[in-house]
Parts: sequence; structure tokens; C-alpha cells
Amino acid sequence: MRDINFLKNNSILKQNNSSERTAKLLGTSLKVVVVLVVLGYAAVFAINYVLGLRTDMVKTDMAQYSEVIELNEKIKTYTRRMSDISSIVEKSEKNIVMNSDRLKSIGEIMPDNVSLLNYTTGEGSKISIEGRASDKAGIAYFMYNLKNSKFFKDAELKAINNTNNKNAEYTFLVELK
Repeated sequence: MRDINFLKNNSILKQNNSSERTAKLLGTSLKVVVVLVVLGYAAVFAINYVLGLRTDMVKTDMAQYSEVIELNEKIKTYTRRMSDISSIVEKSEKNIVMNSDRLKSIGEIMPDNVSLLNYTTGEGSKISIEGRASDKAGIAYFMYNLKNSKFFKDAELKAINNTNNKNAEYTFLVELK
């Protein structure tokens, strides 16, 4: 008889089983790694997509905020212009009151034979008066009253013209400060 070595075959079978198990384990491990890599790439793409959407939303918000900032700047500009115009209107209202007060004060000291033809204001507080008088004495008396008036610092007679020799009417130009 022949000797049959069952142990040898059994050990070969055990080796084959252990290699099959190792191969299966390696195959399963490889599949798990592949699945994890695919899931990782999918997660990266998903995060990238969400970040892209968020970036678009932020850009939209920035565009809206820049419009708000522009409107705020325009509002500031218009407010500044309104305050400038308001101050100009206020000054002109004061000038109207001052001019009416000046005309009233000039009318109070004007002799009966003197009349005003034109009244203009110049730079600062300069006033030019153009008038008519029946004689030079009326003009002189008017100038005397202007110089002694508390309303004006200085009165200067710029010109006297005889407009009509028959009626002896004189026109004059006075500058007040």
C-alpha cells in the first residue's frame, strides 16, 4: 500500500482557503477605497457647487449694496446742495429786508424836490442811487442828509447832469457804502 498523506493535501487546501480569503479581503478593501474616493470626489464637487451658488448670491448682494451706497451719496450731494440753496435764499431774504430798510431810510431823509429814478446794489454793501432834482440845492441837501445819516458809512456824489435847460432839472448819481 501506498501511503497517502492527507495532511499534506489538507495543508494545501488550507493555504488555498487562506489565499482566497486574503484575495477576497483585498478585493473588498479595494472596493471600499474606490467607493470612498468616489464619495470624496462627489463631496468636493458638491461643496464646489454650493460655494459657487453662494459666491453668486454674494455678488448679487454686493451689486444691490453698491446701488444703495450710490443712492446714499446722491442723497448727501442733494442735501448739501439744498443747504447751499437754502443759505442763498436766506441771504437774499435778508437782503430784501435790508434793501427795503435802506429805501425807507433814504426816503425819510430825501427832500421834497428830489426823486429816485433807479436803485441798485453792488458788491458788498454798495448802493447806487440815480435820481432827479429840480435844483442843485436839493441835491446838496440830500447829500448832506445822507452823509449825516446813521444808516450809511459814506455817501459820494458821482455825477450831476442838467437834462433840460428850460426846466432846469438835474439828474445825479450817488454811491453809498
